[in-house]
Amino acid sequence: MIYPLVQEMAAPGARVRVPVAVTCRVLGFSEQAYYRWLQSPKSPREIEEEHLIGVLRELHDADPEGGYRVLADVYMISVTRSASGESGGCARSLACSP
Repeated sequence: MIYPLVQEMAAPGARVRVPVAVTCRVLGFSEQAYYRWLQSPKSPREIEEEHLIGVLRELHDADPEGGYRVLADVYMISVTRSASGESGGCARSLACSP
């Protein structure tokens, strides 16, 4: 993602401050896209993936013998459910399951 670079270059404390409009024009995207990202820097999918990573780490900490194959299966179930449009996703059901 290139937007953090735009934010860093436009920051008041930057060594060489470059206006957002100039940076966006040079990098080939609109200012509108940058400001939309600035309001919500993480997509819903990125938030869900962070949650899933946390759940996978908890599962591994609870049972390190499970290994990466078991955790990969859990991840693939989550991706399949997410792609099919099921609400909640596997990560939430795993985190909430007894």
